Amino acid sequence: MLRTSIRRLARRSTLVDELGAKRRDPYATDGFKPLDDNYVWAYTRNILDGTVYTKHSDGGAARGTSSSTLGLTPTQGREGGFGLGSNPKTFTVIDWVSLSPVLLGSMTIVSGRLVGTRSTFLRSLTTARQQLQRKPISRQAEVSQRIAKCRSLEEVEGFLRRSDMPLESFDLITTCTALHRLARYSSTSPHLLQRTVDRMADLLTERASSVHPRVISNALWSSARLSCHTDCHHLVRSLVTVINSLPSLEAFEPLHIANCLWACGSLYDCLSDAPTKRSVLAAVSHLVKCLLSRRPSADFTEQNISNIIWGLGVMEVLQPSGLLLHLSTLAEARLNHHAAATQSQANAVWGLAKLLQAVEDRGALSDIEKQQVRRVIQNVSFRSVTRWSSSPGVSARPEELGMVVWALAVALGGVTDASRETLTQLSSVIRSNAASIAALRGSDRLVSNILWSIGILRYWDDNLQHFLHSVSPVLSSPAAQSSARNACASVWALAVLDLPFPSGLLEAAVDQCLAGNPEPRAITALLIGVAASIKRPILSSRSIESLFRVAESVIDAEHLPPTLAAQLFTVQLWGHCCLPRPLYWSERLLQKTVECGVKGLPSDTRIVSGMQSAVREALERASPLSRVLVEPTAVRAGWDVDFGVGGELGVDWMIT
Repeated sequence: MLRTSIRRLARRSTLVDELGAKRRDPYATDGFKPLDDNYVWAYTRNILDGTVYTKHSDGGAARGTSSSTLGLTPTQGREGGFGLGSNPKTFTVIDWVSLSPVLLGSMTIVSGRLVGTRSTFLRSLTTARQQLQRKPISRQAEVSQRIAKCRSLEEVEGFLRRSDMPLESFDLITTCTALHRLARYSSTSPHLLQRTVDRMADLLTERASSVHPRVISNALWSSARLSCHTDCHHLVRSLVTVINSLPSLEAFEPLHIANCLWACGSLYDCLSDAPTKRSVLAAVSHLVKCLLSRRPSADFTEQNISNIIWGLGVMEVLQPSGLLLHLSTLAEARLNHHAAATQSQANAVWGLAKLLQAVEDRGALSDIEKQQVRRVIQNVSFRSVTRWSSSPGVSARPEELGMVVWALAVALGGVTDASRETLTQLSSVIRSNAASIAALRGSDRLVSNILWSIGILRYWDDNLQHFLHSVSPVLSSPAAQSSARNACASVWALAVLDLPFPSGLLEAAVDQCLAGNPEPRAITALLIGVAASIKRPILSSRSIESLFRVAESVIDAEHLPPTLAAQLFTVQLWGHCCLPRPLYWSERLLQKTVECGVKGLPSDTRIVSGMQSAVREALERASPLSRVLVEPTAVRAGWDVDFGVGGELGVDWMIT
């Protein structure tokens, strides 16, 4: 049948007639249709003088020799094959200009002739026809493509300032492309940015029911990147309104989900009005349900997983139930290997640690489930530490290092014996990056996070001593302390590690707490730091009393997390018993902190077993008019404090 077809092709006057025959070739692709004579025209004729003519799409003729054209003849010994070469009797001429790039890409040169299977030839002709009959793109699509190909901010802004096609005439996709490119190149032209943002918000309002997920994710990502340069609040509201109005998010691909959740996390702290924050959280809830509906084996890349976990960690999203375990499973599957990027690993473990912290505060997860999350954080973090310490040419970025150290501190929670070898590697990495960390602009936050994490881990060696020496100028400068939180965390860490404070650090922390409205965690950390170190400088009674009053004013007993209440219990013991004039808390706050301090965290047996029995027995022995303090109680709870009585640790004492 094949040879019959080829002979028929040689007999007929045109290739187009053969391709348009009613009989279908079994090797041709489905949907094959005859080629249009306006694009391809071929014929056979006797070759007498070596000259042939080919007809082109414009209807004209081009004169050439047989060496510049292709002839179709049977190929001997090849089932279903054909050859392209000269034939002294008949010659099929194909328009070289139109088809040669497509045809030659699928042919093989054999003995000076182009050879290929017949089905490949027919597929190539189909592709050529589709390319030639493709509809011309619209003006909007052309501009959108040209903007997407811009290699600099100047090129993008040049398109947006054109008079023949002003920005206000752009459609939704073209505007989104322009906004995305401005965000990628970090445009700082406020007027042009605001015009683009306004145009995008207006178009979203008009087409809220027919917006493609890629447009939504790109616009949200751009808003997060540009939020520090222009006002994007109304655009963010429009975007989350579109997400909340969609009946289903099944059309969202993994990249769209990841970009949206990363953008929501980046924008969350920048949003000032409560209604917009609620709308963002509602959109996040829809996106999370879509995420949970996908199987862990779905096409989520390691960067997708990292961005999703980081964004949810910033917003501390814990619902629906099972979300944290699902995220830890994704991180274990995609990030727990040496080939994963350390940046993705750092973002993921930081986000998991933030969610774990929130879960422990709210008691929303069982001990076994929390232990599973801790294990994932440790495993992925150890991958990064091992790679930084043993792989040549792989260095830790300071921000990534700080995130990994902090996540390990949250996951390990003071239990360091089994991980001492890894902590030694970690301290070596910290030492090698000490100079670059100290040189960073605004490095006080990173320094305080690392010190706080080391304090939680209760680990110290020569590498960390070198690190402390390198960053002491940052700690000693009151101007370098950008917030009370950072200064208080550093005070707490050095106190629990029994290390002296750099000059000026304690004073800076106290002044910032007294001058502003500190976070409850910050001022609690400062008070514990003041109480916890034998080497602490002496503060005046007036300063300490002022700190107590500020702490009482900023702490809401009703919404006090159990972990913070347990820490305040230690501060209360010290304030009542170790100061020249005892300091008392309000009855409501005292009841909450004593309950958490004595009973421990409701679902965390690590703390309950370490402190519950000793404190309860001491309080039961005491009369209603007595206050019993047992210092080993605090040690067993992992607080390692000195209440300032001047005695040795392990000595029980009572003040009546």
